[in-house]
Amino acid sequence: MINIKIEIIFLARMAQQLVHHSSSETKITKIDKKNFFQEALHYIEQYINKSDFKIFSIDSEQGGVSYFLIKE
Repeated sequence: MINIKIEIIFLARMAQQLVHHSSSETKITKIDKKNFFQEALHYIEQYINKSDFKIFSIDSEQGGVSYFLIKE
């Protein structure tokens, strides 16, 4: 049987927030507007490297960018 975990990381630049959704919680992190993308991408890189998730898909919309993560 395959065990799959799915998480979503949403970057809301106007709200200066990184929102990390998992099946157990939603974590909201405020990020400085001046270094928003550097800090947000650093968070995603660190999380993926320590958790063994892979980026399944990325979707850009008017409100921000969603990263869909998957782990088997």
